[in-house]
Amino acid sequence: MRQTGKEMMSVGNRKRYLQASFHERLRCLWLASGLTQKQVAERIGAKRKSVSKWISGEFNPSLLYFMRLCRLFHVSADWLLFGEEGKDGGQKRDCDAAEASVQGDQSGS
Repeated sequence: MRQTGKEMMSVGNRKRYLQASFHERLRCLWLASGLTQKQVAERIGAKRKSVSKWISGEFNPSLLYFMRLCRLFHVSADWLLFGEEGKDGGQKRDCDAAEASVQGDQSGS
């Protein structure tokens, strides 16, 4: 059964995810999703090898891919970075707006 980030933040798991690193939380989300690395890459427009390096902790994704990962896995940026929700718990909307802004900046360059 797939778990969302919020389900992973249940009382029993909260301490573990607060102590985990970014790539450990990303790996957990990826495993819980049941998707292959190739499927994740296709859904966010990245290369499979990049996804593999993010999951292993070898590299971190750019801001654009980070925001796309948040959207794909239905978690807030705060949760993926720090293991906790933002004050309003509504970070997903902020990620959507920020991604649109970043894409606008890139197309204007």
